[in-house]
Amino acid sequence: MMLRRSMARSIAVALSLALATTSGSAFAQEAPSKAAVEEAKQRFQRGRELYEENDFQAALVELRRAYELAPTFRLLYDIGQVYYQLQDYPNALKTFTKFLQDGRSEISSQQRDEVQREIDKLKGRVGTLRITASRPGAEIAVDDVPIGKAPLAEPVLVRPGRRKVGATLSGFSPVTKTVEIAGLEALDVSLELAEPKGEGGVQAPEQSDASPGAPSQPSSGGGSALPTAMWITTGALAAATTVTGVLALTASSDQSTKLDTMGVSVQDLQSGGDKVKTFALATDILLGATVVAAAVSVYVTVTAAKKPETVRVGVGPGSLSVMGRF
Repeated sequence: MMLRRSMARSIAVALSLALATTSGSAFAQEAPSKAAVEEAKQRFQRGRELYEENDFQAALVELRRAYELAPTFRLLYDIGQVYYQLQDYPNALKTFTKFLQDGRSEISSQQRDEVQREIDKLKGRVGTLRITASRPGAEIAVDDVPIGKAPLAEPVLVRPGRRKVGATLSGFSPVTKTVEIAGLEALDVSLELAEPKGEGGVQAPEQSDASPGAPSQPSSGGGSALPTAMWITTGALAAATTVTGVLALTASSDQSTKLDTMGVSVQDLQSGGDKVKTFALATDILLGATVVAAAVSVYVTVTAAKKPETVRVGVGPGSLSVMGRF
């Protein structure tokens, strides 16, 4: 690819024409200090070495830091190339476009034509998301990366594929949508943030007369209360198993998305993996308790009609105890 071959040549030119001086129109802002220029030169050289070693992510960090220290438009050309190698086509497109805008007449016609051809190619490798949120000030994120607050000033360029779009705002339940977008496609994504139900943003669960773990009272109606209580307990455990199972699947899906998303830290990946394991373990425990509860429910239902019973039922996290005489 043209950009890959010309990287080293571009660095040499930028070092000699941009970072070796603290004056001239090569800089987009006020000329940086001599110390800043020297540090920028060192970081630029380190970025070149990392690039040649195919460590593109580290090279990007060094080059962007050099640009912050000495913001010359010439560095944008190299930064755009690294984005290209990382297949971060939206940022490559934006960086090359800014390179042409900031460089203006200082860019040779040959290089301008070269970069313009890459820009035209990149336009087919990005999609556009027009994201709106029902609540102003909501924090918008794409693939878990914050991009601004609603209302966004402009549409968001993204790579083709499955993208996760979310919005959060204090006092409201967060909302997330997953969309599939192709190159050159533009999609409207509307995020509706609903007011939470119940205190603290969580809908309070319905409470039964007896709290978990409390002994059930003997029934005076021929022993029918115990089977009913047991089936209610079995249903509650089954519902809890379903909830943790869904949470485990969601965590697993989020972990897969992080693995496919560039720029995710090792800490985030480890945290996601731990969350998947935790929910999976909770699901296994609750499933086992549900099976035991179902078996006991069948037994007491069959035997309840034959003789009275004195039984106490206790339910705890991931456990079920039945004590008494059948």
